[in-house]
Amino acid sequence: MAATGLLLFMNKVQPSQLAEEQRNAVRFFKQLHEEFRTKIALENFDENDVNEAMEKVLALDKAYPLPLLGSMI
Repeated sequence: MAATGLLLFMNKVQPSQLAEEQRNAVRFFKQLHEEFRTKIALENFDENDVNEAMEKVLALDKAYPLPLLGSMI
């Protein structure tokens, strides 16, 4: 069923539009990654920051579902 939904989505969305969405997703994930690295480098984080980071990652994953590559895990 998920594969059928993905095929329907791919057929409806133009390839250039899909590529643009993927570029946006990668840009947002890189931005979030740099934010995490900065907080860790400054050693200025607590449990609230961890929870906020998890919420941001899950929100981005929901908005821009990307296949997880080995380097992303």
